[in-house]
Amino acid sequence: MAQIARVRNFQSCLDGTGICDQSQLTEDQKQQAEEANHYNNLENCLEGMGDCNRALLGSEGQQEVAQETHNRELRQCLDGSDACDPSQLSGAEQRDVAVISHGKKPTN
Repeated sequence: MAQIARVRNFQSCLDGTGICDQSQLTEDQKQQAEEANHYNNLENCLEGMGDCNRALLGSEGQQEVAQETHNRELRQCLDGSDACDPSQLSGAEQRDVAVISHGKKPTN
């Protein structure tokens, strides 16, 4: 019974769901849980999920998230989404979005 509880606890720590009792983990399990939580946070940030804590990201992760956030914003604008915020786009991107939204092909 105790073994099953430890396994469930470890899984909760890895998933970041439920109650995680770190005191019940081995040092190796603590390391695995920390790595899993870092990865899950990065994925949430990259996907624009609410469970993103950018403060926990290193500079490389923050740059990656910023680029993906920008790409997501550009896709929303190109798709004509109401969630589009053109102020987040460069001038060239704003022009491209304007051309596409009016059904015209850009001229060079």
